[in-house]
Amino acid sequence: GLAGRTVIAIAAGGYNSMALASDGTVYTWGDNTYGQLGNSTFGGKSYVPVAVNLVQNYSALSGKTVTQLATGGNFFVALTSEGKVCTWGRNPQGQLGNNTINDAIVPVAVNVVNGVSALAGKTVTAIAAGGGHVVALASDGNVYNWGDNSEGQLGIPSNSNSTSRVPVAANATAGVSNLAGKTITAISAGSYHTLALASDGSITAWGYNFDGQLGNNATGLSDVPVAVNMTNGVSALAGKTVTQIVGSGYHSLALTSDGIVCAWGSDSSGDLGDNATVHQLVPVFVSTVAGTSALAGQSVVSLAQGYSSSHNLVLAMPGVTPSAPVFTSTELAPTIATGTVANFVLTASGAPAPSFTVQSGTLAPGLTLNSGTGLITGTPTTGGTFTGVFAATNTTGNVTQNFSFVVTAPVFDFTAFRNLHFNSGELADQAISGPLADPDHDGISNLMEFAIGSDPRISGSSVGSLVKEGSDWIYRYTRPAGGASGVAYRVESSTDLITWVPTTTSVESTTAGVDTVKATAPMTGATVFMRLTVNQP
Repeated sequence: GLAGRTVIAIAAGGYNSMALASDGTVYTWGDNTYGQLGNSTFGGKSYVPVAVNLVQNYSALSGKTVTQLATGGNFFVALTSEGKVCTWGRNPQGQLGNNTINDAIVPVAVNVVNGVSALAGKTVTAIAAGGGHVVALASDGNVYNWGDNSEGQLGIPSNSNSTSRVPVAANATAGVSNLAGKTITAISAGSYHTLALASDGSITAWGYNFDGQLGNNATGLSDVPVAVNMTNGVSALAGKTVTQIVGSGYHSLALTSDGIVCAWGSDSSGDLGDNATVHQLVPVFVSTVAGTSALAGQSVVSLAQGYSSSHNLVLAMPGVTPSAPVFTSTELAPTIATGTVANFVLTASGAPAPSFTVQSGTLAPGLTLNSGTGLITGTPTTGGTFTGVFAATNTTGNVTQNFSFVVTAPVFDFTAFRNLHFNSGELADQAISGPLADPDHDGISNLMEFAIGSDPRISGSSVGSLVKEGSDWIYRYTRPAGGASGVAYRVESSTDLITWVPTTTSVESTTAGVDTVKATAPMTGATVFMRLTVNQP
């Protein structure tokens, strides 16, 4: 089918490949279980390229010139020169966008009916496809999508059975969505999440986020578009100009104007290229360390990813003239509470990219420095001030920067606790994030989870244990060191569940920012009940 033709674009899915010829015709090959070859057949496979059906009055691509391709989970998407979208293949979640859930063995038109489809009257300029959803960028700079929405990947309210068979607009409401007021210039889709690059250089993401692929320093899905973190001292994208975005299976990538690649999300198979296997909730640098990374001294010009996978590809060229590293920003005196997670980024320019080390002094116990990224992570276990010297080194030289870490007792408040664990939609729903709510259904309210320093999204928390010790009943519970802000703790005992008497309490031990509190009640009978109460902060 491709004999004598000039290929100008290609795309690959899980079990299929597709090519666009210079004359605007499309060819496919591989698996055809769901008719995804688009050649009017169903089942089997093709080991050679076959032409996608262009028959008049049968194929939606008849008479059209295709300009862009995208592949999803067993379905294909094509953009035409007139700004319309056609799809074919598997369709159980409405990913073909034609207001049905029927598979299609020839290209069908995505619905643009006025009053039904959000794409009515729109001209599409770019397309992207995820595992079961499709994203379209229109000439008005807004994002539209359709298909699977089980993880909020359409940017509209989601539930476990949520799909849209026709295009809908991603939420761009002022004060709610990070898309508000932005003009989008590029889009991409992972398996269950979506990315959008704005003209102001910011990145917005929505959908599945349990591995941090939204890059907003949080976990838990977001059906409202949120900002990818670009904060100085936190994100590797701070101060960078992003030129390309890529959503992969469960992680995300960004290419910057200086040829640097940043990544975030799942890292279980080394997906992020940062010489680690730790999931990252904010962008980190893909390693360019000389002697370790093949990207040392290279400038990346383009990104690509494997479909729904854990690998990435980059096109690189020799970098700029080598220059000695120079610290451009650093957290000179960060303050962090014991028992909380640190996330500081050292930033130094230079080519090839510098490697970071602690030249003298020490980090706070429990913290580690990633030499390739300058990212300091961990959970400090001991309070105090820790000083020393950071070094940024590459083949052309070495520069240093003083540092000072101040580790303090934890400071908590219920608002910060809620913001840490719940997304914006959940924060507006008291049935999920209210003080008396129990989202993990373990019988422990959010207020009590806050008081004992537990995660309200993970069931199995314990509010204490009761044992006999000598002539006393002893009740023990844990809490953040010093206690949660605004909470008054009270342990009481009773022999009849009617009259409750305050007990004597003391902090028995403190380890890694967690107090173990011991409450003592005299053994006045064979049976005693003890309970922990906390006030409303």
